[in-house]
Amino acid sequence: MKKYLIALFAAVLALFANACMTVENNDRSITELANHMMISTGAVWDGPWVVSPLRAESGFALKLNDRQVVFLKYNTDRAKQRKKLKYVDDNGCLYIYAFKFPAMRHGSFVMMDYEAFPPETKEKLIKAFKSFGK
Repeated sequence: MKKYLIALFAAVLALFANACMTVENNDRSITELANHMMISTGAVWDGPWVVSPLRAESGFALKLNDRQVVFLKYNTDRAKQRKKLKYVDDNGCLYIYAFKFPAMRHGSFVMMDYEAFPPETKEKLIKAFKSFGK
């Protein structure tokens, strides 16, 4: 009986810790993310992104060091979009017409195709992206 109680306590603790790490930023706009990323990284606006193949709500691209990085917003109130976010969590990528792109989730947002940047630029992007909505 004691082993079961310990296992149950550990499971509840793990669920609680996971819930605490979840970022709730579904109320934030794609424009807010764009402004945050441009200020934090020095990137420049490269235009809106066609989101239909990715089933996202909205998206945009920024240019940094002559290279593009893409950001997408998914609505966590919609089951299909939550499923896409879970896919990013589980696989660390998204596919566009059979082409694989590295992707990272932060709350309702996804940053895509950031891996090809030099390490210091990549870390700058990740740090700025992870700090959005805290």
